Amino acid sequence: MTRLAAMALLISLVLYNQALGGIMKECGSTPVETSRCVIEAILRDISETYTGLDGGGISSITQDATWKYTVAISREERIDLITYTVVMDEGGTVQIVDREKSTKSY
Repeated sequence: MTRLAAMALLISLVLYNQALGGIMKECGSTPVETSRCVIEAILRDISETYTGLDGGGISSITQDATWKYTVAISREERIDLITYTVVMDEGGTVQIVDREKSTKSY
């Protein structure tokens, strides 16, 4: 690798780390930003794991406690409830530590 290529790589890595640091710090900067980051993580998880195809989609997301959120998904004659417990590390990264599913029929 030439010296010029090595310098370009180093500059790219520094800029990338700064960009990530800015994003991560934003997630824990205020309660609203924390909630936004948690909800985004939950929505990504639902997109990857939820298999229900019928019904009307997400009807609500509620914060039940500081680190506990419940998603209600309307289905035909019932509501699927998914309760998430999350944590956020000092860097602002959200991790889902528990996912509990239940159903409310009506």
